[in-house]
Parts: sequence; structure tokens; C-alpha cells
Amino acid sequence: ILTTLVTFYTGLIIVIITKISGTVAVPEMKSLSNLISTFFYLGYLPKAPGTWGSLGALFVWSLIPGSLFFRFTFLVIFLIIGFIACELSLQQVDNPDPSFIVIDEVVGLWIALLFVPK
Repeated sequence: ILTTLVTFYTGLIIVIITKISGTVAVPEMKSLSNLISTFFYLGYLPKAPGTWGSLGALFVWSLIPGSLFFRFTFLVIFLIIGFIACELSLQQVDNPDPSFIVIDEVVGLWIALLFVPK
């Protein structure tokens, strides 16, 4: 079920980006590192990508089971994978802090929500 949701969600984001901008002008969108660092391409939305990333993070966090151990493990794994994905994505651009990388907002929000009861 989670794979189906992620696939649907990613496709929906690509459709929204296409509708807003007219074309998908990001050739590196096929890269797994960009999928992760932009949090399922939310970072490519033209207006307030960090806000969209945070909203997506809130949606995903609501699907995670309430166990503190599971949440913490999920957060640590995503932090490590997100760090690696950011490094790989930053190698493709000249900007040291591109706005389309929103995984930092995602993980930051998850850290803030870690001890909030479900």
C-alpha cells in the first residue's frame, strides 16, 4: 500500500508541476537523489518549495505508526539517506543552497514532531 501511495503521490506532484509551469524543465528529475532531496519533487514547485516540502512531510509523518522507536528509526534512516541525496544533488548544480532541496525542512519538521503524541 505504501508503494502505491508513494507512486501515486509522486505522479500527482509531477502533474501539478507540469500544470503550474507549463513544462517539466528539470532533466535530472529521473535521479533517485533528486527524488529524495526534493522530497518527491515537492521542491520543484515554483512558489514556496520549503512550505510544500513541510506539508508533504506532515502528510507522510501522519502515516507513520505512533511507536517512538519506529519514528526515531525512520527519522535517523531518512536523515542519513537525505544527507547523501543532498550531497549528490548539490554536485549537479552551482548553487550551494538551492531552494529545490527541501529534505532539510522535512527532517527538521520530523525532529520537531518526534515526541508529539499521535
